[in-house]
Amino acid sequence: MDNRVADSLITLYQNAPDLKDKELYNLTKKISYYATNAKIRLDFSQKTYDLAEKLDNNEYRGTSLLLLGQAYAAIGDYSKALESLLNSAKYYQLEGMEDRTGLAYSAIGNLYADQKNYSTASEYYKKTIKIQRKNEDTLQYATTLCNLGDMYRQMTEFDSALFYFNESLGQCRLIDYQTGIAYNLGNIALVMGARGKHTEAVEYMDKASRILEQHNDRYPIIFFILYLSDIFHEQGDIDNAILYAQKGLNIAEEEKLQLQIRDANEKLALYYASNNEPAEAYKYLSKYVALQDSINNESTIREMADLRTEFEVAQKQAEVDYLQRIQKFQKIKVIALIVIILLISILAYVLYINFRQKAKHTEILTKQNTKLRLQHKELLELNYTKDRLFSVISHDLRGPMGTITGLAELFKQNIDNKTELIKIADYLKNSSEKLLEMLDSLLIWAMNQQGRLPCIPEKINLKEMVNKLLDFFNPMAQSKQITLEANIKDHIVLWADNNSFTTILRNLINNSLKFTKPGGVVTIEAKADENTGIIKVMDTGIGISDEKLKDLFLFIDNKSTRGTQSEKGLGLGLSLAYEFANINKGSISVESKVGKGTTFTVKIPLYKS
Repeated sequence: MDNRVADSLITLYQNAPDLKDKELYNLTKKISYYATNAKIRLDFSQKTYDLAEKLDNNEYRGTSLLLLGQAYAAIGDYSKALESLLNSAKYYQLEGMEDRTGLAYSAIGNLYADQKNYSTASEYYKKTIKIQRKNEDTLQYATTLCNLGDMYRQMTEFDSALFYFNESLGQCRLIDYQTGIAYNLGNIALVMGARGKHTEAVEYMDKASRILEQHNDRYPIIFFILYLSDIFHEQGDIDNAILYAQKGLNIAEEEKLQLQIRDANEKLALYYASNNEPAEAYKYLSKYVALQDSINNESTIREMADLRTEFEVAQKQAEVDYLQRIQKFQKIKVIALIVIILLISILAYVLYINFRQKAKHTEILTKQNTKLRLQHKELLELNYTKDRLFSVISHDLRGPMGTITGLAELFKQNIDNKTELIKIADYLKNSSEKLLEMLDSLLIWAMNQQGRLPCIPEKINLKEMVNKLLDFFNPMAQSKQITLEANIKDHIVLWADNNSFTTILRNLINNSLKFTKPGGVVTIEAKADENTGIIKVMDTGIGISDEKLKDLFLFIDNKSTRGTQSEKGLGLGLSLAYEFANINKGSISVESKVGKGTTFTVKIPLYKS
């Protein structure tokens, strides 16, 4: 973007009222693209969209909505920005314009990155890069790489950030895209500053500033410089923090950017206070307060000044009338009284309208704050769910991997026995298949955490299911020299969701094998009691203390205990079994004595024929 180009195009727009709709569309599109002022961008983006609708052209709709979404994002209206960008991608897809669809995806990625939703942002960036590589679109590819690098910088993953900034820089140099070169150099400067490499940070910042100055694009210079001053201050380099904040202030004053002047004064006040220079700190703080009050009250002061002028003019006119018509005092008195009443009414009306507007603005701000708090809460919950999912994946994959490890040990022990090797190979194949089943179960668990788990009850032949689980766990039991047996009657048929119920038994059997010493026994028994199937998983293991029994089914960090052969776990299997038992309208309980063993009892509804 180059504001000089935008200014020239705006002049052309104002002096060429007779342009045709298509010509106007192309002109307003260019203005909204090149403008650096957020309000001008939004105004001309809306004009561009209105013209696209008038021309009834999907390609024009996609382009205008892309510009409109970026303009809304610039003023912080993320809801309207996302709606516009998604519609932009839809119109481009309708026209089969894959390269333009990539532009919309990139803008959506930027939007999610601004809201710190980095996982969703990354998804859209990767979609964009795939399209741009396919179409060999170097300019847009470089831009997306730069955006992806900036996302990693915000996440403080500096190695990844530098990788993408340097990749983008190389692409920009291939096509001599000077603005892109400057943005990448500025971003690298911020990474260097964050890493404490101040000399390198200053060198990159100077290079970026020189390029941006040549293109009269000074707004990003202020952003880079003030951001770098914050980094210097956080790392204790007060001198450089003051130097760069002062540079930013000078440019902001030259460009007459009141918000940036205010922010620079605030930073300088803070930096001088940190440097034990109270006089300087007070000077800049006073400027900051004055600017803050001026920005907040400018509109109100203007309205009051207009009212005061109007009132004073009316008063002067009344005095003139009085002097000219001294002989008609009574009539003038009535007229003056009417005028005063009218003025008071007008003043009261204006004040009332002003009060209503302020109340409306306050209500809007309150709603926005409430919405932000809810979104923050939802983000925290989603992040917690993500952490649980990663932990569960680690936990559930340990079981089958332990089986494969046990088979490897048997392989080693029977290396000279071909018959045994064939059996072990079969075991390995079966274990691999079970590992895939495990991954499916983990996916189901993840869906449950997001509130989207389809719990679909079906008939389950308990004996068949247990036999499959015995096949799955026998290698692990053999490797630990544990007897694994089952006593299940043929006629027991449960009514439950197959995936989640399998997960319950798998975790309980795995838990018993884990805490049973060589020579021990793990037994699965079941019986039918009226409308309920009662399944018990019993072991002769080390048992569980009374202290741990209290919160055995809760997911508590660092709750896990190592098995009899130091097997690792995360303490999640029983929590998962407890959740899935409730989902299937059943229950789970435990009895245990230290040194004697443990019995888990699961109750699940029977199938009613």
